[in-house]
Amino acid sequence: TVNLDKVAREHLEPLDYFVVFSSIVSGKGNPGQTSYGFSNSFMERVCEERHKEGLHGLAIQWGGIGDVGVVHDQMGGNSANIAGTAPQRIPSCLETLDLFLQQNRPVVGSMVLVRKSTFEIDDSKNLVEIVAHILGIPDVSKINPKATLIELGMDSLMGVEIKQVLERKLNIVLPINEYGQLTFEKLKEMEVSPTTVIVGSTARAQ
Repeated sequence: TVNLDKVAREHLEPLDYFVVFSSIVSGKGNPGQTSYGFSNSFMERVCEERHKEGLHGLAIQWGGIGDVGVVHDQMGGNSANIAGTAPQRIPSCLETLDLFLQQNRPVVGSMVLVRKSTFEIDDSKNLVEIVAHILGIPDVSKINPKATLIELGMDSLMGVEIKQVLERKLNIVLPINEYGQLTFEKLKEMEVSPTTVIVGSTARAQ
């Protein structure tokens, strides 16, 4: 990181972006990873120094990453629970990176907290029943099937649970702003055909 910073200062035009990937271990620590945490912390100090001098510098403290790598291959995959956090899947990481590039802090962090809940995904139930349970709807037959989940009262925490349900049952990831636009009618279609393309969406089966 120091060498990259030096080369960028001496031989290049001011960079639009200077980004390093750190770890939440730097901020919260982890037994047996003192050296790893310290090295990540050092990268963050480089970014802070660049920021003070009016240059771009961004260090992102990531939590566990899903889909690829050690957590995915050796620690339980995308359903792993690591000290109260869940792996952050790649599409979410890319969306988060885009948001971080638009703000002005030199050190930021991103992790997915596992919400403690009495609700667990019951694989014997269909998708509509599970989502209705999350929304607190006792009788789906009384609900307009074309009403969006936002219109039916979905909040951000409910959205996280619904996101996890779709990933686990159908292995589908949607852009974060589209979960609230789902309807029970669309959920039924998705369960029958998980590769269904949602109008206006970049949804895809993983």
